[in-house]
Amino acid sequence: MAEPSGPRELRTGDPETLKALAHPVRVDILSLLDKHGEKTASQLAELLDQTVANCSFHLRTLEKYGYVERAEQRGREKPWRAAHESRNLSPDPSDPQSIVASSRVAVLYVQNEMQRLMQDLQRGALDPNQPEWVSATTVNNSDFWATAEEMTDLVERVIALVEPFRGRGADPTLRPAGARRGRLFAAVNPDPDSEPHDPDAVTDAHPAEEDAP
Repeated sequence: MAEPSGPRELRTGDPETLKALAHPVRVDILSLLDKHGEKTASQLAELLDQTVANCSFHLRTLEKYGYVERAEQRGREKPWRAAHESRNLSPDPSDPQSIVASSRVAVLYVQNEMQRLMQDLQRGALDPNQPEWVSATTVNNSDFWATAEEMTDLVERVIALVEPFRGRGADPTLRPAGARRGRLFAAVNPDPDSEPHDPDAVTDAHPAEEDAP
């Protein structure tokens, strides 16, 4: 099962816990709770165009594996909330089942984020009436060669980029004036079609010499 690694933080590579999240509706539910804070099964069903019974089923599964929890009851409403402010679902490198399960969850998150990003851009994330925010938006991809150690270091530095903003989601008093919700989606991965570089296998290659005039 998942274990909290700090105040409202989750870190797990447990295959069963990861498999419990590997469903598109569950990823959508967790994303909505992350964004809105608290929602009832009925509210989630309306947002996701699902039945209340289906959302309730997925919420109970997410609760069983520690992803969500009951929020304080409001009258007759029984809302749910995410059990953690942040989650690290990196696999255990020594456990093949953990790697497979984490990959399945990652695929769903990529699909979810790509859809969200396209919708945001179509809805005016780049707004000509707010030019100060235009430079705060980017879609970028890079191709580079790196060792496993260098790529791991890059992953850690990307994760550290948002550390200064941690806690602002739960505590509005930490947000400076003018702050807006931002989204960072980053992916770093080795190209599965590339082989590790072997310097000894590289033959000397020289450009053909031209005859002197």
